Amino acid sequence: MNRKIYLSAKDYFNINFGKKFRKLSIDAGFSCPGRCIYCSTSGSLAINSAEVVKSKFEKEDIDYLNRYNFRFSLKKRFEIIKEQIDNFLIKNKEFQSSNERKSLLYLYLQAFSNTYDTPENLKIIYDYCLSLAEFDGVFIGTRPDCIDEEKAKILASYLNKYDLWVELGLQSSHDKTLRYINRKHGKKEFECAIKILRSHGIKIIAHVIIGLYDEDLKDLIQTVKFISNTEINGVKFHNLYILPNTEILRYYEKGIQKVLTSDQYIEQLIEAIQYLRDDIIIFRLFSDPEEGYIAPKWEKNKTELINDFNKLCEKKQIWQGKLWQKN
Repeated sequence: MNRKIYLSAKDYFNINFGKKFRKLSIDAGFSCPGRCIYCSTSGSLAINSAEVVKSKFEKEDIDYLNRYNFRFSLKKRFEIIKEQIDNFLIKNKEFQSSNERKSLLYLYLQAFSNTYDTPENLKIIYDYCLSLAEFDGVFIGTRPDCIDEEKAKILASYLNKYDLWVELGLQSSHDKTLRYINRKHGKKEFECAIKILRSHGIKIIAHVIIGLYDEDLKDLIQTVKFISNTEINGVKFHNLYILPNTEILRYYEKGIQKVLTSDQYIEQLIEAIQYLRDDIIIFRLFSDPEEGYIAPKWEKNKTELINDFNKLCEKKQIWQGKLWQKN
């Protein structure tokens, strides 16, 4: 099979910018309207930044496990933000200036919901974050129910200087599943957020979790068809994993929530991408489990899993968009 199996983020950035890209993931002190049953105490923050934030909390005798319940002053948030960005720049000296960089640098507001604040605070926090390094673009992780017209206008104000992406956690297009995981929104809110953001020219990445509750391949294909018929630009697929200090752990221990084997996950993912619109950029095929995760304990690393995925696609003559049809 000579055609590309899927449109990867690596290919997209190479075609459009001629460079790779790096993300600087941070916790900017935001929280969420509610906590999903699978969400970690760090809000899925990348490990390097999570360690910086955790250390900061320990120094000030704040219980990191209860971080989600804290609302910080702007001064405190600025301190936490600066420590994370400084830590990254110290370890990655090539990004201390914009000269002769081999990769683009993107700020990634990753932990929790990064539009869950007043519009005034959002502008102040975004401006401060972007002032601390020479960023080429921004990824902002949030939820559909934390997007409105006023916030979209603030986000759009950065488009003239930065390559801006908003990441929306959908996880599933099935409202019964969204209720189970305590999302506190349905697919209609997702569709509404898409329309608002795209009306301002903002690019969108949707997150989808494979293996939630009693969803099967048919349910996953319905979710992929659903997002393909919206105006999203990218997608991140995640395999469900179980973390300590989460509600989903109780369901896992009781046998209510199962986890997929690596083979089961790959087989579902391969079948599903056939229904994914072929211009949607796939930013992720497999999750990066956080430290201390409980299940599933797959034997292969991420590189090996991607290789298995590619080989099976070749064998089955499957590629992204092969069966996609616009509704």
